[in-house]
Order: sequence, then structure tokens, then C-alpha cells
Amino acid sequence: MPGRHPSDATEARPARFRVIFLDQLSIDLMGQMAIAFFIFRVSAKLRGRDGPHEPTGRVSMVLKNTPNGWRVIHYHESALAAHPVKTPT
Repeated sequence: MPGRHPSDATEARPARFRVIFLDQLSIDLMGQMAIAFFIFRVSAKLRGRDGPHEPTGRVSMVLKNTPNGWRVIHYHESALAAHPVKTPT
């Protein structure tokens, strides 16, 4: 992007990262293929920012059983909508 310094992108990378939970795991087997769906939440401490960053999202993966084991051949991740902030009336 114009006007951005290359170090701007590296500052947003997590310094610490951990998965808080996986939920609603569903796996459908179809012969040598499988489709997996789940919800995730992670917690990351971003460099240069106060407080944790805790995104939640939905993942779908297509896997293929190969001679070397199951391999992910497609991965898709979508952010879940944020909860609205309640304001005092």
C-alpha cells in the first residue's frame, strides 16, 4: 500500500498465539475425501498493541487421504460477526 512502511505489516504479527477453543466440529467422510467444519477462537498478543486480540471464526476444510496420510487440500476461514456493544440508555 502506498505510504505504508514494510515494518507496519510485521508489527501486527502475533508475538504470542494460542487456540482458546474449537467447537461444533463436524466431519463428513466420502471415500478418500472428507469435509470438516468447525468454529474457532484464538487469543493473540500483537506486537505494539495493548490487550489481547481474540478473533472468532468458522472454518471449512477439504481433506484427501493420500499414501502419506490425510492432507488438507482446501482451507477456508470466515470471521464471525462481532457482538454488538450494549450502550446505556
